[in-house]
Amino acid sequence: ACEPEVLLRRLRREAARLTAANEASAPRYDRVLHPDPVAPARTL
Repeated sequence: ACEPEVLLRRLRREAARLTAANEASAPRYDRVLHPDPVAPARTL
C-alpha cells in the first residue's frame, strides 16, 4: 500500500511536468485560438 504523502508527491511532480509542457506549447495555440484582435490575422 502506498502512503498518501508518496502519492501526493507523485501527483505534484506529474502536474508540474504537464504544466511546464502546457506553458511551452501555449503561445502557439493562443495565437491560433485567440488571435490578437488588433494585430493582422496572419495566423488564419
